[in-house]
Amino acid sequence: TSFFMHFSTEGRNEGDTARLVSKTMTPKGDCKVQCLQFYYYHSGHESDQLNIWIREYQNETDNRGTLKLMDQITELPGNYWKLHHVPLNANKTFQVVFEARKGAGNSSGGFSLDDINISETECPHAWQIRDIKNILNNSAIDIHSPLYYSSDGYRFQ
Repeated sequence: TSFFMHFSTEGRNEGDTARLVSKTMTPKGDCKVQCLQFYYYHSGHESDQLNIWIREYQNETDNRGTLKLMDQITELPGNYWKLHHVPLNANKTFQVVFEARKGAGNSSGGFSLDDINISETECPHAWQIRDIKNILNNSAIDIHSPLYYSSDGYRFQ
């Protein structure tokens, strides 16, 4: 068995929030690149939000920090766990803050988080397509991804 974090939006008022705050971390050396990776499960209302913030501290005497919104998840609920990546690119000592915010509609669930990881690497650019084998087997036409450009200027699809 394993454990996960759950933010319940059931029976809450619109605008109510709950937060999960990480420990304080400092980028190593000259590394100013971090990738936050986690799985989430959305079982609430489509208007519920999961906000991902970083709080950066300017120096050792700064005990408040500055919050910066890095990503926001608002979508239709799904019945499966989704892998998500967020580039953080913190330059100074920081914390990650997950914030669930209750939306306008009725909810019987919320947001769950699992397997949270931070690495000092670029975030991968990967697509996740549910049931891709079935989609490809039943498509009458070719399916192509959008064009992507690498940082070196190469184009690929």
